[in-house]
Amino acid sequence: ARYRRTYSTSMNPKYSVDEVLPIVLVRNPYGWMKSMCRNPYTASWEGRSNSKTCPKLKKGNNQWNEVNVKFGPGQTHHKSLGHLFNDWYG
Repeated sequence: ARYRRTYSTSMNPKYSVDEVLPIVLVRNPYGWMKSMCRNPYTASWEGRSNSKTCPKLKKGNNQWNEVNVKFGPGQTHHKSLGHLFNDWYG
């Protein structure tokens, strides 16, 4: 609260701090995971093609269902689809 009303910009001085409404959008993690099941893009994980059980965060042996994602020449590894969501949006 100590920084309240101290933010300003010289780029557009015609608007004051009192005339601006900041908006934050938060994705629903479960909806995002269901969407990834339908369109996984470059992500791959075990069971992604089974629409009844996807998203399956853990395997039958209680281990995380790992997700691999290709980005350009490299690849990232995540413990599960939930972990990918957290890494991407967190």
